[in-house]
Amino acid sequence: MRTRTHTERETRNPLFTVLKTRRRRSILRHLLDRTTLSERELALALAATERGIPTADVPNEEARDVRLDIRHSHLPVLEDHGLVTWERKEETVTATDHASLADSRFHRLLGVEGDGVDDVLVSLSNERRRLLLAILRDDPAPSSVRELAREIVRRETGETSPSRASLDEIAVTLTHTHLPTLSGAAVVDYDAESGRVAYSEHPVLEELLGVLREPDDRLVDKLDGFLGGLLASYRRASEYTADPFDLPNFWSESHYG
Repeated sequence: MRTRTHTERETRNPLFTVLKTRRRRSILRHLLDRTTLSERELALALAATERGIPTADVPNEEARDVRLDIRHSHLPVLEDHGLVTWERKEETVTATDHASLADSRFHRLLGVEGDGVDDVLVSLSNERRRLLLAILRDDPAPSSVRELAREIVRRETGETSPSRASLDEIAVTLTHTHLPTLSGAAVVDYDAESGRVAYSEHPVLEELLGVLREPDDRLVDKLDGFLGGLLASYRRASEYTADPFDLPNFWSESHYG
């Protein structure tokens, strides 16, 4: 089996960059409702949603500040990931036909609310943290950092007798980077003094995982009557990576169909 180095890697699925920010999720929700909005309409809608007030009651200064924020921080990211078409001259934003936007599960994911949802998504944006969560979720009994490091090596490389240096390297990243991040998001219970770690069953993480693990039947109606093509396309569209906390593979495709 080909082994992998123990380097730190961010998510393979670029949509985590989008989803881990509440305002970007809100932008997509508004565009899914209306498809195209002017920058001002979008800024007003965002401000009204965030404040829980009618758009008519949003102060002009606040709408201006939100518009500046989305222009500089959020629309460039959404455009780079192929989720929106941003016409700067016309000052309009339009949802694209990106594959993820055609999936009802993605719509539900955008609407997940609850305490700490941004922190939970940030915690999922690193591949090793997702693997760590999967290991902890598989076994509810508390684990030591050393035990987790050994299991990470086994799953990442297939090694059953890793070197002490490999275990030390991963243990350091766990204690100094990943476990503090996961503990801060309240998705694990981590006692730094004893070095014991357990999965915490965070309600937002469980809800996100429930949405992601739902079967995808969006192609069934579209390809009804073409049995061979249906089965092949359905398997492709429903395929996941070996990473149990990752997003569906096809959500990274540029277009639906």
